[in-house]
Amino acid sequence: MQWKLLFFTVLAVGCLKVLFMFPFAFSGLVVSVEDANSVQKHPSTKLEENSTISNHHKKPFQLPEDSRFGPLSGGIVIFYHVAKTGGSTVRSLFQQLARQSPIQYRYLRSLNRLWQHSSNQPYVSGETTNTTSGELCVPQGFQRETMDRIESAIEESLYGGISNKNKQGTAEQRKTLLLEFHGGPPGIGTLGPLISKWRSAAKENNIPFFAFTVVREPLSYSISYFKMFYVNCPQNFNGWCEHQDYNASQENLLQATVKNRQCFLLQHLSSIAGMDPSYYKKCSVTKEDCLHVLKSLDRNMDWVGTTEALSTETLPLLFKVLFSTTNNRTLVTRPPTNEKVSRKQPFELAMKNSTLNQLHSLTKFDQFIYNHFKEKYSLS
Repeated sequence: MQWKLLFFTVLAVGCLKVLFMFPFAFSGLVVSVEDANSVQKHPSTKLEENSTISNHHKKPFQLPEDSRFGPLSGGIVIFYHVAKTGGSTVRSLFQQLARQSPIQYRYLRSLNRLWQHSSNQPYVSGETTNTTSGELCVPQGFQRETMDRIESAIEESLYGGISNKNKQGTAEQRKTLLLEFHGGPPGIGTLGPLISKWRSAAKENNIPFFAFTVVREPLSYSISYFKMFYVNCPQNFNGWCEHQDYNASQENLLQATVKNRQCFLLQHLSSIAGMDPSYYKKCSVTKEDCLHVLKSLDRNMDWVGTTEALSTETLPLLFKVLFSTTNNRTLVTRPPTNEKVSRKQPFELAMKNSTLNQLHSLTKFDQFIYNHFKEKYSLS
């Protein structure tokens, strides 16, 4: 009996020695207290559980062959511009190209303001419902006049402006369409099938096609949106301002922050553009809504960038897309940079932990979307 006790004592001591000498051998089996606390502090990291979205290890992005544009080759570039993600810099590039070479480029913005909705300009499609409450939500689709302009511009890029689709125009007759969706509906759920249809038509006609959007780190997004649309919003932004007399404080920031606003804008409309504030409550997004948005972006976009890497990734990539041949770089000699950065206000300089925690809670689904695409896409 004593020899058995001696044997197990020696065995236990030996195991302890191995643990101390080679802790890395068991690193996959041990979760430290610090790691456990990290998970508890950031519950949003567990949002992927029980979902069909797989983890993406960051790897260099490969530009699809059908996304390489040449001079006078025609083509379609689609940009879904979520408010306050840095899209104004992209718009400036689009407008510059269209001004300098109207023969080669056409810029078109889909501006679908809700307050313009009337019986004279009915929407092409009807309303959508929220998945949880069943409330009628933001009208989706396009005003008929807007849709006619978009379809006409796409046909011009596909067929060289020739109305008879069976008689294809020459390459010299085609323009590259720079199409920006910003201002009112539709959301990405309605727009996704249209992007898929236009992509298929472009492929059939050997026309380059590229669709992209940009998302932003949620804390930075909440602060920027608050300062733009709630604090001293310019009067000439009639219909865009959400509140015009808020003081710039952390308390008002929390009061103004809508739960998962980026997901809301991706789901329903690229910017509020006169939307009645009641829609925020009636059409609040759920985890399932945001997963649907994420899948739709995965399925229909060639690239989803981040505001934080706009100047180092998205804009250089767009430069490569539009100017893949050296003889097509006469209009813009180098990629633009995002220089539109607002000055920090006093309330931002010393954010309370309680404020940060509440903001994290209010934007956990936005964080999920942001993390997903930050990990999925990289140029390096």
